[in-house]
Amino acid sequence: MTPRTPHLTAPATQSGVVTADEFNLWCALNGRPFNLIPNARPDGRLLWDVEVLPGTPRAGTVYSTNLGDEALAVVAGFAFLSGVEWAYEARAAETIAPPPASDAAVDAPEEVEDVLIPDAEDLPGGPV
Repeated sequence: MTPRTPHLTAPATQSGVVTADEFNLWCALNGRPFNLIPNARPDGRLLWDVEVLPGTPRAGTVYSTNLGDEALAVVAGFAFLSGVEWAYEARAAETIAPPPASDAAVDAPEEVEDVLIPDAEDLPGGPV
């Protein structure tokens, strides 16, 4: 049986677990300004966070997964990215002005109207 989505299956050398490094590489290759980074909490626990604009002075945590397991944090990171992309697309759809209902609803300038819509006396067989 062949898988339906072969592009989503892990290579045979992996157990199917995606690492934070792979998440970071995917973001870099796809123009997403995010990294998944481990952050030590005051109580000593190491939890994974999504950082925006990594390597710049404006870098900072935008989402904390609150997960210590790297594989689960990667899943949460991709879920965060999905939400960002969905919000971006939803916002773009709201800002696009709807087209007019039909071309008839648009008034043509008078000089164009004279060319496109001749007067009745100009038509062949029209009133003389």
